Amino acid sequence: MGSIAADMIASLVQNASEAGKQGAAYLATQILDILALAFEAGPTDIPGGPSLAQAAIRRRALAYIDRRISDAALDPAMVAAAIGVSTRYLHRVFESSENSVSTHIRAKRLQRARQDLSDECLHHRSISEIAVRNGFANQSSFATSFKKEFGVSPRSVRTAARS
Repeated sequence: MGSIAADMIASLVQNASEAGKQGAAYLATQILDILALAFEAGPTDIPGGPSLAQAAIRRRALAYIDRRISDAALDPAMVAAAIGVSTRYLHRVFESSENSVSTHIRAKRLQRARQDLSDECLHHRSISEIAVRNGFANQSSFATSFKKEFGVSPRSVRTAARS
């Protein structure tokens, strides 16, 4: 792995002037993503070919979603723009997983909201505040999504946590 990385970096340095400043920066980011993915994964976890690049993009998208999950404006277009790919390509990257980008964002928000409803430190916050804190536009849409996902109302989770 080390010799492959060294060869790739040496090649980038030699050809950086041809790529221009923006091109070199883009290539460096892509290479760092691929290297990070390679070092994080086990030997059987690394896909081959173009899916390696897609795995790196998916990892960057998931990290961005985690950082911005409370932003109500967070959507696939915002994620794609932040990581430097088209929205269409981002959707294609997520096709192989069980969740679309939007579904992943909604599920992540609901998980965090459920944790917040059970958190003793947040018992003074209303359910509406928790909904907004986790990126939902209003309590009504939050309550509907929450009950559909978990089979219980947000109020039931809050009540059970207080008991």
